[in-house]
Amino acid sequence: MNEKQALALAAVVVGGLVMSRRAEASDTDVLEEIEVTAQRLQRDGIDAIFGSQAPLGIRNRNPMNVRETDIQWEGELPHDGDGYEDFAFAGDGIRAGARVLVNYKRRHGLDTIDGIIRRYAPEKDSNPTQAYINFVADRLGVLPSTRINVENVSTLALLAEAIIHFENGEQPYSKQFIRKHVGRAL
Repeated sequence: MNEKQALALAAVVVGGLVMSRRAEASDTDVLEEIEVTAQRLQRDGIDAIFGSQAPLGIRNRNPMNVRETDIQWEGELPHDGDGYEDFAFAGDGIRAGARVLVNYKRRHGLDTIDGIIRRYAPEKDSNPTQAYINFVADRLGVLPSTRINVENVSTLALLAEAIIHFENGEQPYSKQFIRKHVGRAL
């Protein structure tokens, strides 16, 4: 089997896994997951997809690295003990992360990058919180102290993109995919 055949086979397998885990996922969403997986496979090899080389958020289909909670998230899989939620579908992981951010505003009044990220990735958990704040603010083109409206789908999508990139060292999803799934959080 040559490399192209192996990539095609992996894409079909991953697509089947996604469909079997999340029957209500749209064809477009399934194709997005297959494309992201195929790109990673081609670039980094099989271990980058299914092995320990893949970033945790990508492996768990939890690209915003939402911590394990008692909340029964849409598409959540049983906890595996790594401290983070696992999802059957990356869109559900993005939705969960977006819900967390929206709840920061609604329950805690947090509406600046500084306030949101200090809660999302606190220093007490050994996070590089200030670097994270600066990265996200830069990606959004605002000062860390600027008030943002996380209940606006465009703003929430930009925030989610920046968090996904910081959490995983990459942001492999299309803007449309992220916007669709953060929109489900509102």
